[in-house]
Amino acid sequence: MPELLVATRDFAAFFDAATPAVLVAPDLFPALRAWESGWRAFAARLDHAGDLRIARDVEATRDAASDMVADFWTPAPSFPAHVLALLGGAPPALDAFAPALPPPVIAVETAEAALARLADLLARDVAASAAALAQARAALSELCRENETLHGAMASALQVLGSGPIGAARLVYASGAAASGGPVHAAPEGRALARQTLGLPLKNLTALALRIAEARCSGAAWLKVRLVGATAGAVHGSWLIDGDALRPGWLRLDLRSVLGDLLETAQIEIETFLPRGDALALSLDPAETEPFLALRGGGGVPRGLALRVHSGDFGRRTLAPAFWNWSDIGRTATFSQTPLHLAPRRWSDVGVVEGAVDFIALGGEPPRPVLALTPERRAAIRLCGLSFPGCDVLEIGLTLLRNPAQAIRFLAELRANGADVGLQPWRRLGGSTDLSTFSLTIPAVDAAFDLQLTAELIEGAGPALVEMTSIAGLRLPERQRRRLDLFAHAPAADARGLPAGGGQGWSEPAAARAPAQVCSGVEVDHFLRNADDYAHVDLTVYDLNVADAFYPAIRFKLLKRETATALEFRKLPDWPGGFDVWPELTADAYGPYVHIRPDAEGLDRLCAMISERDRRMLRALGCALPQVIAIVLKDPRLAHEDAESWAGAAAQFAEMAQRRAASASAD
Repeated sequence: MPELLVATRDFAAFFDAATPAVLVAPDLFPALRAWESGWRAFAARLDHAGDLRIARDVEATRDAASDMVADFWTPAPSFPAHVLALLGGAPPALDAFAPALPPPVIAVETAEAALARLADLLARDVAASAAALAQARAALSELCRENETLHGAMASALQVLGSGPIGAARLVYASGAAASGGPVHAAPEGRALARQTLGLPLKNLTALALRIAEARCSGAAWLKVRLVGATAGAVHGSWLIDGDALRPGWLRLDLRSVLGDLLETAQIEIETFLPRGDALALSLDPAETEPFLALRGGGGVPRGLALRVHSGDFGRRTLAPAFWNWSDIGRTATFSQTPLHLAPRRWSDVGVVEGAVDFIALGGEPPRPVLALTPERRAAIRLCGLSFPGCDVLEIGLTLLRNPAQAIRFLAELRANGADVGLQPWRRLGGSTDLSTFSLTIPAVDAAFDLQLTAELIEGAGPALVEMTSIAGLRLPERQRRRLDLFAHAPAADARGLPAGGGQGWSEPAAARAPAQVCSGVEVDHFLRNADDYAHVDLTVYDLNVADAFYPAIRFKLLKRETATALEFRKLPDWPGGFDVWPELTADAYGPYVHIRPDAEGLDRLCAMISERDRRMLRALGCALPQVIAIVLKDPRLAHEDAESWAGAAAQFAEMAQRRAASASAD
């Protein structure tokens, strides 16, 4: 069967429908190329095997030596619809391809005859395109009208559902705190964990605050705070604060939303990492407390943290809090259509770049910036370290306090790690309304960014005052999120296993890559060790990304018995992931399960019983297992475990998975 072969470097141009492509016999090519205007000429030649070879360079079609170069030619499945074929003096030579060519196929003897026929065809094509353009414009006008109607309805719905005022936070618990001195919990060097159970339920909690007595921390240090349910152990809030951001005084931590009707007792976990020479101390309540309510891990007299806890009205506070550590919570707290408002305390971080900017507030509201504009002077403000995980659009609300009819325009600039990530076009604001909201596209990657907003007058002599009233993030469900690739160059990792700054790439093999590039989080569901030299760790891996494989959640066990290792998958409703096609199962008192060992013969039998997707899942999990175990070994429950033996168990599966991946690529 003859093939259509296109020069690899011309493949994209050949299938580009922006302009017509003309296939020309080599003897007519020089003339048609010289007259080329509004079309693209391609030389076409039949080789000795009967294949049709097409290239922009006529010499490539005449040089038979190029036929022997494997990557010089690329097979094409068919002709594009915008091709016109001009056959030369021997049209029967192309008879095998003529039925596959879209009409018309022109047989001519001379270049002049070809040009005359081609001009007639192009004129008719222009007329048809003009008629199609008129129809498209009419359809676009109708679509724009329907879009405006829909936009108005959506704007009204969002104003009712999500753009109302943020509900107030009420203080429901406050322990004592000494202004200076007093008892403190001094975090030790290295990694440490402390817990405290509060005497109140999780119901309707919206924020908490800790008092930092001393903070002399480098950028490598960090403090992690979690709010969990004491019964089930589920994480309802998690915040990760870098050492550079730690300052003496009250540290306010907002939840993304008010917790619902949860009657579990609230518990706080404090985890720290301090390099040698750094110091961090948290204030304690001067009064003694009940032992079961004291800070465990602090030592000494039973005392609790100097703490303030706030509650709110359910559904009235949906925020984008500072320091939010979404990987601890997984994807369950993602809001699709509910706006994530800027946490109120972040308004105090707004900085003035240029112009006259004042700050106003009513009652207990946080001060918001007011930009004073004149025809001679514009104003600009900046807010750094914004984080809206999972959001695609940033909505900014503005209120005109003076001269509502004034024509004003705004420019928003977004920067991350010192580089522009989204320079937005100028937006014009004017007319009779005194309240306006405009949307900005924000980076697809869940990373912190800086916002700079510049406002200036376009027309009118009178000055204007503009108040920034709200900042909120929204998620667009249809937007594709960027995925990470284990085998691509990944940034280096810091002491937490998170990407470090500077954008430096890795040159190590995949097994040494940073764990944060493989998954968004790992939850240790259970750990067991008994006297029979048996141990297992029960894990759930969230958002596993390896090459082109992505799995939202996979739960499994890694088993160790003497020198033998195995992976255990259970066919249970509360075990996410698993197999599409389950192999032969064994059952015990807890339900059916399957054991997978790093044995080549056993894996071959298993792979014959499962689907291709399941085989890809096992390869992806095996390749990522060393990085996953590196995260797991940071869990306090495994602090005294032999890290090398667990890492060795994971390495056995990684080695087997990489062999299987290489074999699959070869096949």
